[in-house]
Amino acid sequence: MKVDIQDVNSVTKNVTVTFPKDDVENGLKAELQKIAKVAQIKGFRKGKAPFSMVEKLYMPEAMERYADKVIKESLKSIVEENNFDLATTPLLKDQKFSEDGFLFDVMLELHPRVELKNYKGLTFYKKKVSVTNEDVDAEVKILINKYVEYVNKGEDAVCEDKDVVDVYINRFSVNGEEKGANFHETIDLSKGETFSDIKAALIGSKVGEKKEVVIKYPEDLQDKNLASKEGFVSLEVKGIKKPAYPSNEELAEKEGFKTFEELTNSIKEKINSRKTKDVEKDFKTEVFNILAKENPFEVPASLVNNLAIKMAEDLYNAYKRYGLAPEQLNFDWNVVVEKYIPEAENSLKQQYLIRAIREAENIDVTEEEVEEKLTELLQGFPDMEKVKYLNNHKLRESFHLDLLNKKVFDFILSQNSVVEE
Repeated sequence: MKVDIQDVNSVTKNVTVTFPKDDVENGLKAELQKIAKVAQIKGFRKGKAPFSMVEKLYMPEAMERYADKVIKESLKSIVEENNFDLATTPLLKDQKFSEDGFLFDVMLELHPRVELKNYKGLTFYKKKVSVTNEDVDAEVKILINKYVEYVNKGEDAVCEDKDVVDVYINRFSVNGEEKGANFHETIDLSKGETFSDIKAALIGSKVGEKKEVVIKYPEDLQDKNLASKEGFVSLEVKGIKKPAYPSNEELAEKEGFKTFEELTNSIKEKINSRKTKDVEKDFKTEVFNILAKENPFEVPASLVNNLAIKMAEDLYNAYKRYGLAPEQLNFDWNVVVEKYIPEAENSLKQQYLIRAIREAENIDVTEEEVEEKLTELLQGFPDMEKVKYLNNHKLRESFHLDLLNKKVFDFILSQNSVVEE
């Protein structure tokens, strides 16, 4: 057996293994002899057929058996002898029999060996968390819109750009093709999705007015059945409503607060909490990005791609949970997966760095620490529920990993400077 190992990069090897003609012939003969013992060929008792006939009928099976056997055995030997730490299942690229013997090519992806050279004495920059009046105003506006009510403006009222209009569609067509007639439609002029041609026709109109509107649908319209086409609508204004917003005091009462000041203070706390979480998440990501640059290493491409696919699947499922149809959103798997490649690579590098630092600094988490954290989180739970969670093996593993990652990150921060800016 001849083995040729070529480095594609630091974590990828191309391995070509060749077996000489004599070894292959002996191997195939051995496989055929095994088959001959159990072969049932018409006209002969089981295992009694001439070897030449067995060879003629069963050579393809013998070749398959031989290839499977030598590939498995030789790969095991190569991995052990070279101390390869496989990250993925070996990928068989080619195998073939020839007059010279048997050859196969395989690609091996290995876990990276992270050489920690510079992970202490660095400076990390972290954003300061601040809540502005604009932040609070934006949240208040959302709450106000939550409780908005619409009241009739009366028969002589004029339609304005924030109104909701009840119209009766007499006729609707696209490129001259009839699409519908004689139905009611409610149009909220404050919404951005209202076509500008419709909006322009309605503003200034009164109840009872009739309008005929030509609609120029834009080229980039999501509905491809309408994009770049021309629509025609004949309609009549049946009613006009205007938005009525709650006062600050009414809003506070609806949200369960005594005063508007109490409400805004609560909003500030929630925004601060949300921003703090976002800043901490971004800061942690940036810390590990810096460590990865200071201690460069490569990660297996297959692991990166698989994680990017998992991220795309999570996004797809999130759309479905929120009642959105990914197909209607033009969800392109290839584009989404490609977008997640950098994030997936950074995430994997973070995991490898955590493991390397943990091993270098002998950082670990004891079962007592896991027990203590679980007990703390389960305070107030019924005793039976506590026992169930405390004995949940997967839950304990998850907590062990979370605590371990936190310990490593806390250690990193203790060995470096953090500047808020």
